[in-house]
Amino acid sequence: MKKILAVAVLALSLGFLNSNVDESFYFLGMIAKRQNKLSQAEYYFNRITDGDRFLSAQVELATLRIKDKRDVQMRQQFNDSRQQHPEIANTLYAVEAEILRDNQQLDEAYAVLADAINKYPQDNLLLFNRALLAERRNNFMQFELDMKELLTRDGQIPSYLNAYGYTLADKTDRLEEAERYLREALKYKPNDPAIIDSMGWLLYKKGLFFDA
Repeated sequence: MKKILAVAVLALSLGFLNSNVDESFYFLGMIAKRQNKLSQAEYYFNRITDGDRFLSAQVELATLRIKDKRDVQMRQQFNDSRQQHPEIANTLYAVEAEILRDNQQLDEAYAVLADAINKYPQDNLLLFNRALLAERRNNFMQFELDMKELLTRDGQIPSYLNAYGYTLADKTDRLEEAERYLREALKYKPNDPAIIDSMGWLLYKKGLFFDA
C-alpha cells in the first residue's frame, strides 16, 4: 500500500494525472483513510472543489469531521459548498441531512431538511427525506402530510407508494388503505424485494399468515 501511495503522489506531482486531478486526490484520500491517516485523507478530500468526485469528497470530509466531533466544521463545510455550488445546493442539503441522520442527530437533520424545503419547496427528494425522518421521529402527522403531497405530485413512484403503504400498515389500523398503496407499488415494480416485504408484513397484520 505504501508503494501504491508513493507512486500516486509521484505521478500527481509530475503532472501525469493532470487530465484528472480530482480523481487522483480522491484516490489518495481513500488510501490515506484506509491507512488511518485521517488528517492526510482530509487534506486530499478538501482539495477536490469541483467535478465528478466533488459530492463523494464532501461525504468523506463530512464523515471524518462528524466522527471526530467537529460538527460545527462539518456544518460550515456544507454552507460553504452550497455558496460555491448553488446549482447543486439542494443535493448538498440532502447529503448533510443524511450524514446527520446516520449519526443519530435526528433533530439537526430534520432542521436541515426543513430549511432546505423552505428554499426548494418543489424538490421531491428533500420532501421524501423529511417524510421518512418525520416517521422515524414519531411525527406521523408530518410524515402523512409530506407523503400525500408527494403522491399528489407523482402517484406512480413505487418508493413513495411503498413507504406510505408500509407505514400505514405498521403504525395504524388502516390496513385496507395500506394495501391499496402497496398493490399499486407492486404494479410498477412487481419484483422489488422491499415492496414484497412490505406486502408480507401487511398480510401478516391482517392475519393472513399463509399468504404472508
